[in-house]
Amino acid sequence: MGEPPDTKEAVAPLEIALETDPYILQPGEEAYLCQSFGDPFGGGSRFARAFESRLGPGGHHLLLFYTPYVTAPGRLEKCASFEFAPTAYGAQKEEEGFAFPPGVAVEIPESDGLRVQVHYLNVTQEPVTVRSSVRIQIAEPAEVEHHAGGFFLNPKEILIRAHSRETVTQSCRLPFDVNVVATMAHMHKFGTAFESSLAGRPLMKTTLESGTSSTLSFAPPRFGAKGTEVSVTCHYENPETFDVHGGAAFETEEMCILSAYYYPLPPGLPGTVDACNPASGAVPMEMSRDTPEP
Repeated sequence: MGEPPDTKEAVAPLEIALETDPYILQPGEEAYLCQSFGDPFGGGSRFARAFESRLGPGGHHLLLFYTPYVTAPGRLEKCASFEFAPTAYGAQKEEEGFAFPPGVAVEIPESDGLRVQVHYLNVTQEPVTVRSSVRIQIAEPAEVEHHAGGFFLNPKEILIRAHSRETVTQSCRLPFDVNVVATMAHMHKFGTAFESSLAGRPLMKTTLESGTSSTLSFAPPRFGAKGTEVSVTCHYENPETFDVHGGAAFETEEMCILSAYYYPLPPGLPGTVDACNPASGAVPMEMSRDTPEP
């Protein structure tokens, strides 16, 4: 007799699904909205190896933070534009996804919960109901050889004078070895082109649609030894009658951010750091500390 048929079913990878509450975005409204999800891991593995996301209409970016201040699920709320924390994942397109190489994952510390931030802008003349979602694929601890982290470059001194073209650049030396597995570019409406480099070689170069880019993955990873120069350059054109400074408002202020996923995460380092000033913690831009609307 032949071998009995294999009746074992394939075991689907463990996933976590997060979905924000709906929100009615009024015509012309720009809003930063956040929602806390507490600890959705249910006592299981806290290693995230892949992500998929959907942005609601008018979504400019989505960030998935992990932070000790998030201890319980919450409702969608308006939040400050400067809110930032170590970031497991970010997206800037309506549908986006990213997977780390085999053996690499982001570890969410046991003391931390998850919080989603979404930046919306409704450029239409009608109210729009928006909601966004993130799916996280979980890796078992035995599968993980390297912990992943993130770094960014973000020139804080941005000035684009009225009726002018300007270029903003920042360069620094990496404070640790990195294997860069992916990058993203981020600007606002005045941005015309974005360039970045690692060790003098182009890392990411793009003209941006709506000021944002898709995630660019590298296989094999781009290696940069400690002390290697990394740089970002943003090009702008301002046709308006007012000067444009650095800030969070898409229509009137600008950003110039290179974000990167890398491994291995050095021991004791927070998950996301400013590559030019890692001791400063995960704060990408000093902005006005305005109080979010209720």
